[in-house]
Amino acid sequence: MTSKLPQTTNSLDPANAGDAAVLVALTRMEAKVDIALAQHGAEIKTQGQTVEDHEARIRVLESRSTVSPRTLWTVVAGGAGLAISAISLIQNLFN
Repeated sequence: MTSKLPQTTNSLDPANAGDAAVLVALTRMEAKVDIALAQHGAEIKTQGQTVEDHEARIRVLESRSTVSPRTLWTVVAGGAGLAISAISLIQNLFN
């Protein structure tokens, strides 16, 4: 009794040259995709560090006391009103 072993294909066989070319092309594409994913991951990590830096800087800016534009205009308008009143009062005193 002779046992039949399955025949294996040899990738160097000219009949399989098209299959080998496809496998080589797929391997190259996989390598390129791996490189692109690695670069993308590095960019995301760098961007995450930048966001963390921005978060800290924003917290520092928010903790500072500042003058709001509304308060500034209120002070300017009040000062202008006082100046006009003072000028009017001085004119009435000397006339």
